[in-house]
Amino acid sequence: MFSFRRNWLGTQMDVVGLNHVEAFLKRHPECRQELSELVRELEASSFATPLELSARYPSCRILDGRTIVFKVRGNKYRLSAKVAYNTQKVLILAVETHAEYDRRTLR
Repeated sequence: MFSFRRNWLGTQMDVVGLNHVEAFLKRHPECRQELSELVRELEASSFATPLELSARYPSCRILDGRTIVFKVRGNKYRLSAKVAYNTQKVLILAVETHAEYDRRTLR
């Protein structure tokens, strides 16, 4: 099972939706390290604005200010999430291969 230490202290980000990460890793275990690091970094961070988030993750794509797409493993995989900056929550929506992401978003 894929698990992270939850961080409930201060204003650090609370990452929700880890079930998407767990399901994805059953199919693609080769990116366990990268996804683990991304989630740990998010949990230890605090972002007040999309600009702050993009400064930390320059390769991420901010779609509407709240929806963020993180490139994982050199853009081979993508993690899509919604960020609530005022409550410091990250809701993981999906973890997909680049091809799966394109099929879903190009409909």
